[in-house]
Amino acid sequence: MNCQGCGVEFDPTEEQVNASVDQVLEASLADAKRTRGVCPLCGHGQEIPWWRSKAANLGFAAAIVLAVAGFGVAFYAYRATQRAAAANDAVVRMNTNTALTNLLGSPIKSESVTGDVKQDETGWKEAKLTLHIRGPKGQGIAHVVGGRGSGPWVFTTFEVILEQQHKKLDLVAGSIVEYDQDAYVDVHTEAAVDPVYLTSSVAPPRWDGNVPCVFAVVNGSKTVPQIGQCPMPTERTGKVDRFEVDLRYGAFILRQTDLYLNDVFEVPLTRTYASDDWVALNRVHAFGIDANHPYDIAPLGSRNPYTFQLIAFEDSNFAYFDRISKGTGYADAVFQHSETSTKYYKSVTRWNGNGWTTKLADGSEIDFPESYHAINMAQGAPTEMRDAKGNRLLLKRDPQRNLLQILTPNTHWIKFDNDDRTRILRAYDDAGNWAKYDYNSDGMLSDVSFSSGHERHYSYNGTAMVEVRDETGKVLVHNWYDNRMVIQQEFADGSACAYRYRYAEKARYPFAVDVTLMSPAPSAKRTTTEVKVSDAIPEYVKSFQDRWTPTR
Repeated sequence: MNCQGCGVEFDPTEEQVNASVDQVLEASLADAKRTRGVCPLCGHGQEIPWWRSKAANLGFAAAIVLAVAGFGVAFYAYRATQRAAAANDAVVRMNTNTALTNLLGSPIKSESVTGDVKQDETGWKEAKLTLHIRGPKGQGIAHVVGGRGSGPWVFTTFEVILEQQHKKLDLVAGSIVEYDQDAYVDVHTEAAVDPVYLTSSVAPPRWDGNVPCVFAVVNGSKTVPQIGQCPMPTERTGKVDRFEVDLRYGAFILRQTDLYLNDVFEVPLTRTYASDDWVALNRVHAFGIDANHPYDIAPLGSRNPYTFQLIAFEDSNFAYFDRISKGTGYADAVFQHSETSTKYYKSVTRWNGNGWTTKLADGSEIDFPESYHAINMAQGAPTEMRDAKGNRLLLKRDPQRNLLQILTPNTHWIKFDNDDRTRILRAYDDAGNWAKYDYNSDGMLSDVSFSSGHERHYSYNGTAMVEVRDETGKVLVHNWYDNRMVIQQEFADGSACAYRYRYAEKARYPFAVDVTLMSPAPSAKRTTTEVKVSDAIPEYVKSFQDRWTPTR
C-alpha cells in the first residue's frame, strides 16, 4: 500500500504499528469499518481497509465461534427435542393402556429418560429409549424402540417392567405376564453410537492358539497319553471324549460330548471340566463348579472405562479383544482380537443397543446380551449364533438366562432341565437321546448316566478332579496335584505321566515343563521331553504377576 500524500510504500506492519491508540479506539467505535495509519515520512493520514483491521479480525473469529457453537447447540437441542417427543408419545400411549393404568394408576408420568434418537439421510428417525415411570400406585421401567417418518411414532418394542408387582407388560403384543423377581433385568440400553476408529490395520497374530498339552483319547480301556498341541475351543465341531493337561498352567481338562446334533450347524453338547478355572467371576456353571459347555461362553472385561474385552470359553481359555475405537464408554466401543490365528482372528465385538455382537472374519456372528449385573457365565452367554449365510442357531433361555433349548435351523433341538442352582439336571434331544446329571454336596458333578447305558463317575479332592470311572468301575484316569497343578497321572491301560514345571526367577508361570511318559508293563519304558510353553501364554496373562478376576 502507498501513502496518498507522498507515494512512499508502506511496510505491511507499519499500517497497524503507526496507528495511534486514539485512532484504533475511534475505529472500533465506528463498528471496525476502518482504521487510520500515519505516514512516517510526511505524516499524511492513510486509510486502512476495514477488513484488515484488528477489530474486524476479532469480529470474524467471534462470528465463526458463535456459528459453530450455535450449530452444536441447535443440533443437540434438535436431538433432545426429538427424544422428548418420542418419550411424550410413549407416555401418552401408556396412559391409554387400561391394563397398565390399573396397575400403576393414572396419570402415569415419566421421571427420567435415557437413550437416543437417530435420523438417516431419508429423514427416518429411530428411537431407543428407557423411561423410568411412576403412577399413583407404583413405578416401573419402560423399554421402547420406535420409528417415525413424517407421521406419529410407531413403536415396535414397548415393554413395561413393574418389579414391585412382579409384572411385565408387552404393549405391542397386548400381553401381561407374571414377572420373575429373580429374572435378569437389563440396566444398559443406550443406543449404539457410530464409533471413531483409532486404526484400520490389524496386527499379525502372535501365536496360533494351540496349547502345549498332554492328551489321552478315551477308547474303551485304552487311554494312551501323548504330548502334542490342544486347540482352544473356538470351533464347535465333532464329538470328543478325552483328557488333557494344559502344560501352561498344569490344569487338568476333561472334554466329553454327551449329545450331538448335525444340521446346518454341528451342535455338540460337549461338557468341559477345568481344574484351574480362574477367569470366571463365579465358578458355578451349567454343570456345577468348574464345568461348562460351549453355549455358555461370555464376554468379560474392563468397564468405566471400557478398554478391553475377553470372550471366556468353557475351559477357562479366552480370546483377548483390545479396544480399537476412541472413547471410554460402551455405546461407542469396538473391540478386536488379533493375538491368535484362530477362527477369532480379526473378529470384532461392538455394542448393538441391547448387548454385544461379535462378528468373525468369515462373516458369522454371535449375539451376547447386556450383562452388566450378571452373576454367572450363563447371564452373559449367547442368545443366537449365525453363519455367514444368515442361518440361525437359537439359544432359548429362561428369565435367569439359564439355557432351556438349542434350536437348529431345521428345528432339531436339545432341551435342558435345570435346578434352582442354575445347573443342568437333564439334557435330551429330539431323537430320544438323553443324559442325566447328579452333583455332590460340594456342588461338583459326580455322576452322569446316558440313554445308551454308559456312565461316568467323578471323584474330587475339594474341587480338583482326582478320578474318573466308567459304568464298570474301571478307573480311566487318576490325577495327583500339587498346589492345584497336575504332577502325576495314571491311565486305564497302565501308562503314566509325570510333570516337572520349570520357572524363571520370580516368574508366575513356567517357561517349560519336563514331561515323563511311562508305557504300560511289562516294558514300562520311560521317556522325558522338555516342552516349552511360554510362547503360548497370552500377553494379558503375562502382564499380571498375580491372578486377576475380570469383571463384566
